[in-house]
Amino acid sequence: MDFIQNGCVLIKVRGNGSKYERFFRLDDECLSMYYRGSKKIKWLQGNSKDQSKEIGEVRDGPTSDVFVKSFNKLSESQCFTLVIGEKHKTLDLIAPNENAKVSWVKGLKHLLKKLSEADLSTQQEIWLKEVFRQADKNGDEYLNLKEVLALLKDLNIAVDLDTAKVVFQVCNDKGEDVLDMDEFMVFYNMLTKRDEIEQLFEEYNQEGQYWDVSELQDFLKKEQYTQMSSDGCMALIEKHEACPKVKGQGMMSVDGKVMYWFYSMLRSPFMDVFNPEHRSIYMDMTQPLSHYFIDSSHNTYLAADQLVGPSSTEAYIRALKMGCRCVELDCWDGDKGDPVIYHGHTLTSKILFKDVIYAINAYCFEASEYPVILSIENHCSVAQQRLMAAYMVDIFGDKLLREELEDGTTELPSPEELKGRIVVKAKRIPASALQENDEEGGYVSDEDESAEMEDESVKAELKKKEEKLKLAKELSDLVIICQSVSFKGFAHAKENYNFKQMSSYSENKAFGLVENEGLDWVEHNKRQISRIYPGGLRTDSSNYDPVPMWMAGNQIVALNYQTPDDSWHINQGMFENNGRCGYVLKPEFMRMPDASFNPQGPYLPKWKRKFKIKIISGYQLPKKKGDKNKSILDPYVKIDVMGVPADCRSEKTDHIKDNGFHPVWDESFEFDVHVPQLALVRFRVMDYESRSSNVMVCQFCLPFLSMQSGYRQVNLHSKYGEAIWGASLLVHIMIT
Repeated sequence: MDFIQNGCVLIKVRGNGSKYERFFRLDDECLSMYYRGSKKIKWLQGNSKDQSKEIGEVRDGPTSDVFVKSFNKLSESQCFTLVIGEKHKTLDLIAPNENAKVSWVKGLKHLLKKLSEADLSTQQEIWLKEVFRQADKNGDEYLNLKEVLALLKDLNIAVDLDTAKVVFQVCNDKGEDVLDMDEFMVFYNMLTKRDEIEQLFEEYNQEGQYWDVSELQDFLKKEQYTQMSSDGCMALIEKHEACPKVKGQGMMSVDGKVMYWFYSMLRSPFMDVFNPEHRSIYMDMTQPLSHYFIDSSHNTYLAADQLVGPSSTEAYIRALKMGCRCVELDCWDGDKGDPVIYHGHTLTSKILFKDVIYAINAYCFEASEYPVILSIENHCSVAQQRLMAAYMVDIFGDKLLREELEDGTTELPSPEELKGRIVVKAKRIPASALQENDEEGGYVSDEDESAEMEDESVKAELKKKEEKLKLAKELSDLVIICQSVSFKGFAHAKENYNFKQMSSYSENKAFGLVENEGLDWVEHNKRQISRIYPGGLRTDSSNYDPVPMWMAGNQIVALNYQTPDDSWHINQGMFENNGRCGYVLKPEFMRMPDASFNPQGPYLPKWKRKFKIKIISGYQLPKKKGDKNKSILDPYVKIDVMGVPADCRSEKTDHIKDNGFHPVWDESFEFDVHVPQLALVRFRVMDYESRSSNVMVCQFCLPFLSMQSGYRQVNLHSKYGEAIWGASLLVHIMIT
């Protein structure tokens, strides 16, 4: 820590391979890292109000795209990468020697861990120090009234000048026209007092300024639907009460000035809207693979659009680290004899197949131990197919599933049986196509499901091409359980295909099947896997709605991971479940041979739930991205329930004028949920605009059955799926 506080010169490597020497160090409080350029100082905050500069991850070694393209082998032991901001940009650095690299990597990882594990009051203090320092433009460690008012606007706090002056003077102990750090913290706490929380606790407070164990028990039983023993309540008090004197008497403070315990408890899993038990793997992982929804990506290599955007190994790393378990590799012959990955017949950039395999091997099981499926779209010659197979065998080693299933097996292996394994999904040469003594392989249909386009001229052009593809035996032999076959109807599949074979469907085909043959598709998906992918005209990498696909039991619902749109947020909400391991067990009625389910209905009356929710207030909501005027939000909340057609409905609160920091809505809504096992709930905070379209500023989505009843905090995420420190909604939920 001393070494990185004192700092040293690091080489900063850019994407074009150019290198610059910069002096990096930590600030005195170990809260931020900064570097000196030729004419400027840049800060890389931790826990700042500007998430675009936060260090999110520290990676050891030359794993980023920048290093892959420009890496000097002599520097391998000196390289490390910082992943910064919600867009996951990388800062790629080379230390002067290995010891210096180790100091930076270990030190920064230690600080990030320390920040993430800090209690609420410590995190609040760190955050306030950061915003104070950023507002202190002249660096004199004081803020005058003008600077304070500018900072409040930055923080989404609307306050009239007279009120600000009064509070400013009350907090100004030294009688000067400025506030120091400690005075600013008092000023901030006075302005952000939460009356709705104090009012709630006064209802359960018989007398005085404290809750005792019995009052806490009463609150938990009546409001949180939680039975807790006296010892359990004492443990909560020990964990969350900040005042040692009050804690020693077995009580909790109710006075708003010192009621940090409730803010602390709100941010804990105990009060989270998301059931903390579902943050761990709690589902049965021993069912056949076809019985799970699988977190899946389409065109995983792309970082932007489908026509001219860059291809990137970083895109694979990000998807895998987020829990994605099925990634796509579009493989083409490389000019130099090495297969490449890119979006064929477009101007997207090319990356080497072997570099992608190295990246997958390094990160495949970092987020989850359960199997990773490689969906291979193969356009390569036999010679380069052999290279693909050789790279996978050599680099993946024992991780690669190569053993045939035992004779007599009638169903797919389970995620538990495939833990730590990499599964290849591709075409396989049927026995009838293997010619005797033909060591090269055999012919398969060259029907390319993911090339399906709505454009008739494109279809006609594809039909002119050779309809048969010669497949290398070495690559074919790696396809064990996810053997790609053409879909020719559910009756044909039942009669001719086995459990190891699977088909892919464009979104247009899939939506028609859900609507017209949903019951048959659910039955089909009990024994075989289906993969859905975006239609060919989505050149902007937008996404289709995944919910109807899940309603028909489809396992691999592949989305463009590089596009954080509504569909991607819903996908993230679905796979928040089951410890974010990438596998969610389908409901029993979608798995059992004797059960029958049609997503269009009717639904069993015993499933139905009534969902009542009160949106009480918001807290510390972020500013709208790209707003050059830095205007304060006029926020409102949209609540979406998604699932079978009968359950899809949205409601919204009124908007609150000029209050993005602590808006209070206190509005209630009621929903009927017919199939709760498949429903999801999404919260969206929107900024009201009377003359233009409203913009989403933050959101959170979760499975209906993962919600906890009672007073709960909804911790909000950014457009890019990152948790926003402090941003939350206070809600009350009742499910009957």
